[in-house]
Amino acid sequence: MLTMDARNFHGWDYRRFVVGHLRREAGNDPQALAHIVQQEYKFTTQKINQSFSNYSAWHQRSKLLPEIVVSMTTEEKNQVALNELDLVKNAIYTDPEDQSAWLYYWWLLGRAPDHVTLLGAYQMESDPSIVILGFNDTIRFMQKPRLLDQQDETLDCRLYPFDANSQNAASIWILQTTGAAKRVVVDAHVILPSTSAKSIPHDKVWNLELNKLDCNIGNLHFITFLLGSLASKLSDEWKPPATRMYADPTLDDQTSWFTLDKLKLFKDEIETVRELLDIEPESACK
Repeated sequence: MLTMDARNFHGWDYRRFVVGHLRREAGNDPQALAHIVQQEYKFTTQKINQSFSNYSAWHQRSKLLPEIVVSMTTEEKNQVALNELDLVKNAIYTDPEDQSAWLYYWWLLGRAPDHVTLLGAYQMESDPSIVILGFNDTIRFMQKPRLLDQQDETLDCRLYPFDANSQNAASIWILQTTGAAKRVVVDAHVILPSTSAKSIPHDKVWNLELNKLDCNIGNLHFITFLLGSLASKLSDEWKPPATRMYADPTLDDQTSWFTLDKLKLFKDEIETVRELLDIEPESACK
């Protein structure tokens, strides 16, 4: 089907379905999985070279590229990024009115990273068994954070999302323990943001000492509400996902896999767009 009509959405959907089945059959065999990804990547190259105006091929390429470069050296990844920029700029110069290449160009350049951040970790002064974590985005946990005591021993704890509209996602999370917690440790790789507005910082580990939340008038209402909510949410205790959860690459910083100078890169690409506008003053790229 894609041989006759390389842009057929139904054909690309079915191909993704077949590839997904092949991935499941490959299981945990890294060589088999790498071969599948390489073959698909080559297929997108073939279809793009046949016609730059192929949204499905560009889109599929954006999903495959982070997997293609995962085992490469930093220098190799940077070279791949430069090669991809050359490819997509050729497409843009060939047909500046076509949006498919522009979308891939935007994806490749990425955006300024806006990372998920653990804003604070608090322990209620009146009830030290309650620990509160606050994030700058609604997040999901794939594993529980670790609560540590004075001897850095891990404490057993229960985890609850503080959100009336969700049982597994929240920006405020409550940990309940029977021990005397001193610190909390959260690995960034065990959380997922709720939207593409935020990304996960790579290799980040938050290791925070708990701040005491005193019972002043402002906090007292919050603490009372918190305890009442916790009592009503005992059935909503966090549980490990029944199926393995994967971080969607589109939720991550798209350019995190290469280390080219971002400032220089953007300056160069701005010049590229200006040059194109000089050639095609009525182009949609403006």
